[in-house]
Amino acid sequence: MRPCKLVMSAFGPFARSTELDFEIIGSEGLFLITGDTGAGKTSIFDAICFALYGESSGNQGRTSKSFRSDYASDDTETTVEFTFRHKGNLYKVFRRAEYTRKKYKGEGTVKVPGQAELTDFQTGKIVSGITNVNSAVKDLIGLNKDQFNQTVMIAQGEFLKILNAKSDDRKRLFQTIFKTGIYEELKDRLYEKNTNARDRKNQIKQIIDHSLSSIVIPESYDHKEELKNSISVSDLSETVLDEVNKLVSVEKESKSVLEKEMILNSEQLNKTTKELAEAYSVNNEFDSLEKNTNESVLLNERKDEIAILEEKILKADKAAEISVKKTIVEKTRNDYMENEKTISRTKKELEELKNAVESVNNKINAAKQNETEAIKKRIEADRFEHAAKLINEYLVQERYYESEWKRYESISEENRKNSDRSVMLRDQFFRYQYGYIAAELKEGIPCPVCGSLTHPHPAEFEGQFVTQEMLDKADHDRDESVRLLNEIKEKISIIKNDKDRISSEISEYGISIESDPEELFEKASSLRSEAQQAEELIAGLRAQASELSQRFDKTDAVFNNEKERKDKLYLQLIDDESEYFGSIIDNGFSSEEDYLSAICDHDELKQYKQTVNDYIFRKNSLTEKINELENILNGRKRIDVDELEKQIEIIKTISTEKQSEYMEVNSSLRINETVLSSITEKYKEYDKVTKEWTLLNDLYETVAGIKATSRGKISFEAYVQQYYFKKVIHAANIRLRDLTGGAFLLRCKQEAANLRSQTGLDLEVLDRNTGLWRDVSTLSGGESFMASLAMALGLSDVVQSENGGIRLDSMFIDEGFGTLSEGVLQQAVNMLEKLADGKRMIGVISHVSELKDRIEKKITVKKGISGSEITINI
Repeated sequence: MRPCKLVMSAFGPFARSTELDFEIIGSEGLFLITGDTGAGKTSIFDAICFALYGESSGNQGRTSKSFRSDYASDDTETTVEFTFRHKGNLYKVFRRAEYTRKKYKGEGTVKVPGQAELTDFQTGKIVSGITNVNSAVKDLIGLNKDQFNQTVMIAQGEFLKILNAKSDDRKRLFQTIFKTGIYEELKDRLYEKNTNARDRKNQIKQIIDHSLSSIVIPESYDHKEELKNSISVSDLSETVLDEVNKLVSVEKESKSVLEKEMILNSEQLNKTTKELAEAYSVNNEFDSLEKNTNESVLLNERKDEIAILEEKILKADKAAEISVKKTIVEKTRNDYMENEKTISRTKKELEELKNAVESVNNKINAAKQNETEAIKKRIEADRFEHAAKLINEYLVQERYYESEWKRYESISEENRKNSDRSVMLRDQFFRYQYGYIAAELKEGIPCPVCGSLTHPHPAEFEGQFVTQEMLDKADHDRDESVRLLNEIKEKISIIKNDKDRISSEISEYGISIESDPEELFEKASSLRSEAQQAEELIAGLRAQASELSQRFDKTDAVFNNEKERKDKLYLQLIDDESEYFGSIIDNGFSSEEDYLSAICDHDELKQYKQTVNDYIFRKNSLTEKINELENILNGRKRIDVDELEKQIEIIKTISTEKQSEYMEVNSSLRINETVLSSITEKYKEYDKVTKEWTLLNDLYETVAGIKATSRGKISFEAYVQQYYFKKVIHAANIRLRDLTGGAFLLRCKQEAANLRSQTGLDLEVLDRNTGLWRDVSTLSGGESFMASLAMALGLSDVVQSENGGIRLDSMFIDEGFGTLSEGVLQQAVNMLEKLADGKRMIGVISHVSELKDRIEKKITVKKGISGSEITINI
């Protein structure tokens, strides 16, 4: 990073906008920032650091809120604009500090928020927002604010930190500068793998231990104590596998013996069970024969009862056939009686309808005169309505006529003005042309208008300058107004013709054109209403007459049909009664009363038939079953089943005992076989994972620096960083030798204070006056400054050579030169000039007079009444 320009406004002691152009000083070399105490020398460094990181240089705790100048007016914002080059590209960062000002209106204050913006002039990309700019600057330069203060801008209070920093502080700095974070990531990845492998190893051991705890050891097992002891040791040795294998082998043998014994018991039980089943079957058949024989005897005792029921069923069936004919007779008789009632009723309705029709016809004849009047009223209503519409149309045309006439008068006036303007512009156009031509006339040269060689009275410029476009537009406006006038004249003529036509049509209706159209519409509506009332009255009477006539015709048809039907029904009734009484005699009944007594309820008859059918079916079924059982049991006897049942109970008891014993052995064997299979595989996996974990654990502890050596604990990253640190120390010692005449030498500490702490990046110094190594914190003020300056320059040299991603083209130092003797001060300046020559820009803040005399390029900060000012001397 190399500064180009810094612009500060209302920042610190700089009240007005103050510009510091570093390019005047040059792109390299040593320059001095000098001035009175409190003038604002350090504020220049603060402004650069604020522009980049939003904070002041050093660790004074100053935030952006404290940068506002006490000299600034309320309408001046506190801003810093810093332009710089980095890796050949030009960038500009702008920041506005947050501050509080008085309100422009009213009392009180208002907070002005902070703002930041980074511009890349090569790509045109702009990053906005404080957080976004902070992140972009860190990514661009490659350093955070603290690291920037240790390598580029070494401010007050920060200079000695380069020398006295602890290992952890240098570790964070080197992680960024030398990109050693990859080794930290390697340690983290090894830690994760190591933890996963250890957890997996412990997990497998837990699984094995859990599996072993679930082994079932029978009390009868001969080697149960040996197995229990091997499990309790829990050392995952091969002995456990051998003992479990023995147990499983013994249980397999026991299971095989029990299976054979259970098969024999099952066969014996099946044989005896079949014999018992056969005995039950034979005895059941003897019981069935006895039961069926007894039931057959009881059925024979009901023979007479069944015969009576069969007689009742026969008569009831015949009576049911006669009942059908009786129902027909009753229906015919009912139809005949209803027919007589209908004839009487329709005869009376015909007389009433005849009188009603005559009454309505009389009313129709009386209303016919009103119908004629209604037609006349409708014709008159149409006349009034048509006239009213024509009058409305006339009034519309009248208004249209007046509107177009006013428009005609308006455009006529506009046309007059356009014509006058066209004439006036044309006259001015030619007058100006005359003056223009006259201005070009010369004696002896022919006039382009008249050809004369002399020009005694040339025209002068008159009027205003008029272009051809202005003249053409005036002519166009004039022609357009003429076209509109002709168009409106034609419209007015058409409207007048329409008015005359409408007025003539109104006169034909015999109505004055002055009549009110609304009154005409009301008259038409009233006449139509009167006509409609008369028409509705006669229409209603005619509809009533038509309806009565239709009802009369329908009723007359019903009357005639019922008269014809009466004779037919009488003859049908005689025939139905004859057939009914004849069927009573034909079916063996002595009289109608005898027939009626034989009628049986449907449900009762159904029950009689069901009883008879059940009796016949059961009797036949018993006879068949008895014959079948007698044939089966011919020559056989009943069997005693008690003895067979005793034998089965004995066999079942033995089988239950064997089954229980088998279940116990089988359950135990199943569990133990599962355990054996599981731990066999897990033993192999445990051995493999343990070997992997041992290797990973050893590698992780080495990389992480957990293992202590004679030189203390050092991680792999610290080892790599120590490599860079030693290079920094080597470069620093070259500078320190020049500054101290070889009196001091820096080196990396060889051992930690104790073997429990991490080592690698701590410093100690060799004092050649005593020949002893001691901690750098024991150096005096001047000695510390020289050692710190050497370390800063050494770090800058190594960063430049080792890390292409970070370019330290500038360095700013704000401390310590007042503690140096004249000779050492001279050596320090020589070193800085040599370092800056052609490579980088180095700025020094100091009020030491020797530096003012020695360093030619100066930035002088002068304090004034209204704020500080900057001048540049080269």
